[in-house]
Amino acid sequence: IPAIFLSQDERDGRLLGMPAERTAAFLFYNLTWAGELGFAEPPRTSAEFRLQACAANATFRANAVEQDDGYGGWIIDANWLSIYPWLTAFGGGVFEDGAWHFDTEANQEALEFLKALRDDGCAWLTADPDNPYALDPTLHYPRFARRSALFITAEMTEAEAFASALAGEGATDAWTMIPFPGTEGAAITAYGPSYSVMPTSPER
Repeated sequence: IPAIFLSQDERDGRLLGMPAERTAAFLFYNLTWAGELGFAEPPRTSAEFRLQACAANATFRANAVEQDDGYGGWIIDANWLSIYPWLTAFGGGVFEDGAWHFDTEANQEALEFLKALRDDGCAWLTADPDNPYALDPTLHYPRFARRSALFITAEMTEAEAFASALAGEGATDAWTMIPFPGTEGAAITAYGPSYSVMPTSPER
């Protein structure tokens, strides 16, 4: 078991659980389309992410169809598995020194970065009126396959279903999974349940 997973169950030097399973959210990234846009490598910083996302959006703004001007870039997803790694990639977080801290400069910088992406058309909301911010593979996979988004957020455990969905759409683009790029390096957030044995009697 990787030490970083064991550390998630450690408190004050005591290991209180054993990881049962772990998964993580990643940015699923269209390598083929990015190459056609002139990018030879996935983005490693938030500035590079913005450059690529906006370049994808620019391809839609350049055509004669006004209705698709908001496409391209990243599909916005406000699931905690997506937002939290953006915060940590900017050096932020939500828990420090035994207390919750949401209102920090690093967190503010991360959220302002995401807001600017949306304002500039480099990130967009899905058309699902019931849950526009959700991580919904049934909506995002086909859009990724049809090049309506250069990036989507999905979990590592969804990779096989994601590949099958792309094949079902007839997509032949190469894709990969990348961490969330920020100003302080790249980040992912691993999570999952752990096993613990509670204090009890010998009989129980």
